[in-house]
Amino acid sequence: QSSLSLYSRWSMSSRNFALAAYSSQVVWHSVRLKLIDPIDLNTKLVSRDATYKISSTYSSYPPLPSLLTGEGKYHGYRGYHAFCTDREPKPNVTIDLKKSEVIRRIIIENRRDSYNRYMVQLDVEVSSTGKTWRKIWQSEASKPTWTVDLKTPARARFMRITLAGTGSYKSSRGMSLALRGVKIYADR
Repeated sequence: QSSLSLYSRWSMSSRNFALAAYSSQVVWHSVRLKLIDPIDLNTKLVSRDATYKISSTYSSYPPLPSLLTGEGKYHGYRGYHAFCTDREPKPNVTIDLKKSEVIRRIIIENRRDSYNRYMVQLDVEVSSTGKTWRKIWQSEASKPTWTVDLKTPARARFMRITLAGTGSYKSSRGMSLALRGVKIYADR
């Protein structure tokens, strides 16, 4: 006589759902399903091979490739950010995708230190030339991560993220922009 138990588990971070039926001695059946976001089927990650430049560099925090790759070194002993600009009015990071893409989703990972609360108003702009810019999104509040699904896809080679507002932080010198990651998804 063996008893039957059902085990299920949902993992939000990996979007996996596991279901298994167990008897007292063996696993009878096990199924693992990965939920796929519909945008994943029609898009590709284009920022991984891109390059970027920042409007200025704060002391010993030069730009690291980890901003666009999500791998490797970060600044700070807990991996706070991939770059940090100097304090200036409207600091920004400009990403060059190397060719024109139809952008559908942008994921921006905020810095992971106590200054992240000042990353209040981020403006995202796109350009085909890197000279004239068109705003496609603006944040309303500071968050650990912003996921931007564009209702109207934007064709562009360049993307610029600007810190346009810092909430309660006021300084005549402005504020530093520091981010941990940027992922840009475009049409396949």
